Amino acid sequence: MQSRTSRSLADTYFKLGQLLDAAKECELALVEAKNSGNLREQINEEAAMGSFLRALGQDKEASKHFSEAKRLCKSHGLGFPVLCSWLARNFAELELKLVRTYALRVSVDRLNVAPPPDIAVRELRACKAWIRQAELCLEHSRGLVEKAEATLVLARARGFLHIFGKGPTIEEVLSSFDAAVSLVRNSRRIDNIPHWLIDRAWFRVLNGQYQGPDSAQADLDEAWEIASYSGVYVNLADVFLYRARLFGPKSDIRYPWTYPDTDLAEARRLIEQLGYMRRMDELEDAEFALQRTANPLLRVSLD
Repeated sequence: MQSRTSRSLADTYFKLGQLLDAAKECELALVEAKNSGNLREQINEEAAMGSFLRALGQDKEASKHFSEAKRLCKSHGLGFPVLCSWLARNFAELELKLVRTYALRVSVDRLNVAPPPDIAVRELRACKAWIRQAELCLEHSRGLVEKAEATLVLARARGFLHIFGKGPTIEEVLSSFDAAVSLVRNSRRIDNIPHWLIDRAWFRVLNGQYQGPDSAQADLDEAWEIASYSGVYVNLADVFLYRARLFGPKSDIRYPWTYPDTDLAEARRLIEQLGYMRRMDELEDAEFALQRTANPLLRVSLD
């Protein structure tokens, strides 16, 4: 019971944007789960710890906790990722971080920065592996939450393959995102919906669906409404960041909100205030892309 209390406090702190406090409470919950001998609680707390550390930008430490949760699942025959689709999604986000970075730079920021060949091969192989994991989860899972998590992993990985010319069509990618959004809506996990909408907005942009009923703007507006209503500050930071990133460099479309530099400034304020370092690299890429739009002679110099 004590483990659940600490975890509940951690979730509350996270929602309020107190990320360090959330990680500290989750660490207590993890210790309590280990002492209780409850294997499933330990797996959940390892995964939660990884997720909180990931938000803080502590990827190496996060990876250790995700790997331990995965090891516990497999060593006890609990069927990763079927049992732990939430863990699988968070682990997939971390393992596919690099391919996501390059996919955004190439497809959205209009920066001619492709991954080195050795990295590209490794990352695209990881995408295919996560597609297989997600399909396995969908085959065996029954709950809406589990299916929503797995379908988002599937849609993202297919999207990355599409961007690098190695996978499905944009229509097939968007179909996967539509299914993921529908599932997460039906699961009534409101706090999760902005992440699903933001990623679908990205691929709607790639399909030229900037404005209108089924558009990137519609997704970002809904993500904003949900983030504002639920008061999850990291989601607000994500919306500010992706509004500017998806629409800011597009000079032939009127920016639907205030100004892209205003949104990026607010994203930076929230990211720094919250310690939400997970998004710092993406923020810096978006700022660079916007500066380059204003000054086309600015030379690309991203690592």
